[in-house]
Amino acid sequence: VIMGVVMALNAFMIGFQVSVPLDPTNKADQDVQTSLEILDQLFTLIFTGEIVGHVMADGWPWLWSMANMFDVVVIGVTNVIPMWLLLPLDLSDRAIRPFAVLRMIRLLKLCKLIRKYRQFAILWDLMAGLMNSLQTLMYAVIVLSCALYILSVFCVNFLARHESLMEDDFTQDHFGNVSDSWFTL
Repeated sequence: VIMGVVMALNAFMIGFQVSVPLDPTNKADQDVQTSLEILDQLFTLIFTGEIVGHVMADGWPWLWSMANMFDVVVIGVTNVIPMWLLLPLDLSDRAIRPFAVLRMIRLLKLCKLIRKYRQFAILWDLMAGLMNSLQTLMYAVIVLSCALYILSVFCVNFLARHESLMEDDFTQDHFGNVSDSWFTL
């Protein structure tokens, strides 16, 4: 449960890092960036400690489970290498850091925890229902995408190419080609 909370907090931090542009010349933004780097170091230490603890408790066979191997690779590539190898050597980690979002996939491990506790039975039923409906949702997305594409072609042909609307900036901006029309719809 504790690691689930830590993973959720790490996911919130990653979401904050991705969504808030920080200006390196602004003093307040520099302080926020420093705080985020400290939190990143802390999460790296906690996640590395989790792996070491599992290996010490369960032995090396723990590593050969696909889920555990995925955790080790994600933590190693997105946490340990950038934070403890590249940063001290003053090397750029720009090529690796975008993969930090992969750490959020580890939240799926919480599904196993939710299923174990009776207090979360309703939440588990909701999650199981969503997982069981993924195929139906995927087909719905495909049908809606096809319908939007057909309507987009229709809008381009009958709106953007209509003589009275050829000079209308709004129509041309929003329905001038299929991709613009698709996103407008």
